[in-house]
Amino acid sequence: MSSASFPDSYARVLCIKQTVKFDQATIVDTAAPMRELLAQVEANPKLVLLKNHLLGINASDTNYVAGRYDARAKPPYPAGFESLATVVAVGSGVSSVRVGSFVGTMSYGAFSDYMVLHERAVFPIPALKPEYLGIMVNGLTAYLALHKAAGLKAGETVLVTGAVGATGQIAVQVAKAAGCHVIGTCGSDEKATQLKALGADRCVNYKTEDLATVLRKEYRKGVDVVFEGIGGKMLNDIVPNMAVRGRLLIIGAVSSYDNDGSFEDTWSDKIPTYLLLQKSASAVGFFLNHFVSDFPEAWGWLVRGVKSGTLQVGVDQTPFKGLEQVKEAVGHLQAGKNIGKQVKNISSYAEEEKVRKLFAHFGEIRSIYLTPEPASATGGHVAAIEYLRSDDARAAVHLDGVDFFDTQLQVEPWRDDDQMMRIARTLRVDYLPLGCDTETLKTSVFEPQQLAQDVRRMRLGNGSDPNTNLGYAYVEMTDPTVVGTAIQSLAGTTLEGVALSFSPSRIAISKGKSSRPSFIPIIAKESPRIEQGDLDRRLGSASRRRRSRSDSRGRYRDRSSDRKRTRRD
Repeated sequence: MSSASFPDSYARVLCIKQTVKFDQATIVDTAAPMRELLAQVEANPKLVLLKNHLLGINASDTNYVAGRYDARAKPPYPAGFESLATVVAVGSGVSSVRVGSFVGTMSYGAFSDYMVLHERAVFPIPALKPEYLGIMVNGLTAYLALHKAAGLKAGETVLVTGAVGATGQIAVQVAKAAGCHVIGTCGSDEKATQLKALGADRCVNYKTEDLATVLRKEYRKGVDVVFEGIGGKMLNDIVPNMAVRGRLLIIGAVSSYDNDGSFEDTWSDKIPTYLLLQKSASAVGFFLNHFVSDFPEAWGWLVRGVKSGTLQVGVDQTPFKGLEQVKEAVGHLQAGKNIGKQVKNISSYAEEEKVRKLFAHFGEIRSIYLTPEPASATGGHVAAIEYLRSDDARAAVHLDGVDFFDTQLQVEPWRDDDQMMRIARTLRVDYLPLGCDTETLKTSVFEPQQLAQDVRRMRLGNGSDPNTNLGYAYVEMTDPTVVGTAIQSLAGTTLEGVALSFSPSRIAISKGKSSRPSFIPIIAKESPRIEQGDLDRRLGSASRRRRSRSDSRGRYRDRSSDRKRTRRD
């Protein structure tokens, strides 16, 4: 692992003062030394280095910077505890993940460009999508609190407070999937509309309806299970309206989070125990870390729901980007303005959904793989799209030449799965003096910049560039992240007095202008063919015109060949 593969420093959000006012508690440190993280990975064979892409914003972020979760934590310390990331380096003893893996983590210090964790603290995720961030802390809490702590049963009446929040939205769907009648509370008509879409049987806008009155009049037998994270008046309205042998789940009390001090000092809720006694009801606390052994069951259910579309994970659409806007994102959540999971994008990872929408026109897509890092300094990513039907993949080749992200796509099928990663790692060196061999190139150009150990192999190009009478070479690096670093580090390098030019061998998706056409490779798996008429309907008129032009050129070439053969005869 070469330090040349990584920046000298990285940014992170640090808690410098313990207070619930997140904007006063934190600063963005932009000069954290990367060498310290690299040294940790090299010293401990079980550590992994992560590059964070998406951050989860949670109500408990304020509790953490206020010092309520770990009395031993003294400022300064990194903030945040939820992110989606890619693995960019691993210790020699790591076996559960590899470089390039997409992972999630629920570990302290997540509000950072990079972080180091033990391999046990990360778990694989299917893709870098906000929906998977929404089923981590929030989804696991909803599933495990209802099923494991409350013992949810089909046919019960369940009340979810804050039902359109990141955790509440999942709790509503978990309860509905279990066959329960669900009541949800929210604070606006807009949120009530969203709550109905999630499947809630009764929506209570507490700003226009009195919750205690609704429960007393409409639910005379009481509520069997309460999923409660608000506290204050909301809690006081609920407890007298619980059913016999009802269960009150305490997952938090956001109404108590706004004042400085420990939970002991600020938690204002007091439950009259005689109300529990007369109903044989119970109050159950829930803290996620105490249910780790049940994670596999819950995670499997949640992931299947996201993949199949049966579980809706709403993501708040307010655009917050970069670590410098974490404060605004936390404030947005504290003000109760979020609808769904609050997510922060802190990287320029490729926009998978735009790619998916573009190519889904041709058929059902099984999977999309995007290289986790740009393959060049211009932001180009390499992608592979796998269709359920190979005919659909062949049809998608008709997008060749279409403008996308201000550049033209060059679409072609792959011969094998590994080819994509080889292309993603490959750097082209132009203006290579004729007669130069790969060893000279490596020792004279890559070694001085400490990049030689990041070179996997080299191959000289065939012939030379007719415009310059100079040669070229392809250099395969150890992983795609090194390609952009190499371009920046080697800019202006000369060999035998000739200034070399460095660029990715190909660019797949570029957000900026590029002099080289880019492409999206397509992996086609063989499967039963579909009818030509069905395929035509999938392609649409624009694609049919493209194919027609291609066929015409082919027929012209065939007639031309016939004429040549006739003349020879």
